[in-house]
Amino acid sequence: MGSVCLHACINAAAKLAREANAHKWDSGVRTCTRCKEEKPSGDFTKLAFQCRPCQALSQAEYKARLGEGGRRADADRNLRRKYGITLVRYEEMLEAQGGVCKVCAREHPSGIRLHVDHDHRCCPGERSCGECIRGLLCYSCNGKLGLLESNSDYARKLKDYAGLEVRYIE
Repeated sequence: MGSVCLHACINAAAKLAREANAHKWDSGVRTCTRCKEEKPSGDFTKLAFQCRPCQALSQAEYKARLGEGGRRADADRNLRRKYGITLVRYEEMLEAQGGVCKVCAREHPSGIRLHVDHDHRCCPGERSCGECIRGLLCYSCNGKLGLLESNSDYARKLKDYAGLEVRYIE
C-alpha cells in the first residue's frame, strides 16, 4: 500500500514539474525541483527534473536510507528483473571468474559491479531470460562487445584498417 502511494506521489510531482517547466524545455533553461534554481538544460540528464548535483545528493540520501541490506535487496531485485538471475548467482559467477572481467581479466574497482553480458541473439534488448548469460564484463569490454555485435561490418573494417589477422581458437 505504501509503495503505491509513493509511486503515485512521485508521478504527480513529476507531472507538476513537467507542466511548470514545459515552456522552458525548448528554451534551454529548466528549474530544478530540489534546489528551485533555474539552470541550463545541459545541467540536467535527459529526463531528470533535478540538476545533476541535486540528483547526486538525492541518490546518496536514498542509498544511505537503504543501508547495506537494502542495497543488496535492491541489487537482487534489479538482477532478477533484467537478467533473470539472483544476486547470489551473480556473486557465484563473479567468484568463478576470479573477481575479474571475463574478457580483459582486469579487476573492477571496489563497489562497482561488472556488467552482466548475455547473448542478444537469444534475448534482444536489455533484458535476459537468464539462460543466455555469457559472463560478467567491465564497462569497457561490454561497450566494445556491444559495438562489435551490433555492427559486424564495422568490426570487419576496423580489423582491415588495423591490418590485423584474426584467428578463432576452437
